[in-house]
Amino acid sequence: MTARLLTVLGPKGGVGKSTVASNMLVAARLDGIEAAGLDLDSQRSLAGWAETRTATGREPVCRVAEGRVTSWRDDLPDAELVVVDTPPGLEGDSYLEALQDLVLASDLVLVPALPKGPTFIKVRDVAMAFAKQGAVVAFVLNEADPRRVATAEAREYLREAGELCEVEIPPREDIHRTMLEGVSVVEDGRFGGSAEMATLWSFVAGRI
Repeated sequence: MTARLLTVLGPKGGVGKSTVASNMLVAARLDGIEAAGLDLDSQRSLAGWAETRTATGREPVCRVAEGRVTSWRDDLPDAELVVVDTPPGLEGDSYLEALQDLVLASDLVLVPALPKGPTFIKVRDVAMAFAKQGAVVAFVLNEADPRRVATAEAREYLREAGELCEVEIPPREDIHRTMLEGVSVVEDGRFGGSAEMATLWSFVAGRI
């Protein structure tokens, strides 16, 4: 396997995996990297985003292949960098073995977490288990309002578990709206959250 892998992992749904993955994919393409996506989630959020992007003629073009966790090696697209969007949930021994294989093969596992108690606790525990096996894991707070006590609590809790990105993705409507339109905030500085996504890409690029 020659491709570098950025895997976006979220054991719970709704934490922003596909949104982060789409922005990291576009950011890589804007940097001139031959990057492609791999959507392993049956909900097809990343693949659907790419189809909308192609249909509307957005540049740069972003290829997204589809596959399953249990066959991820066979499903990998040919690219310099592959951004992998994983499904939520951890079910079945064969699934867990394949997911472990994926995260251990990844150059970086990026784990979005919402600053809400049950969510970031579940996310932290799963990510820590993979990190103990040797995975390179980093948390990023998503939809984080710095004025809220819950954000500070989540920040402290995740830092105790491992590396936490200094940049936090704010709760911006543009981030969700552009995902539905096949766009990403990182490609246009006028969008809310664009600067934070760009900073997140700088963090990722420094690791991979």
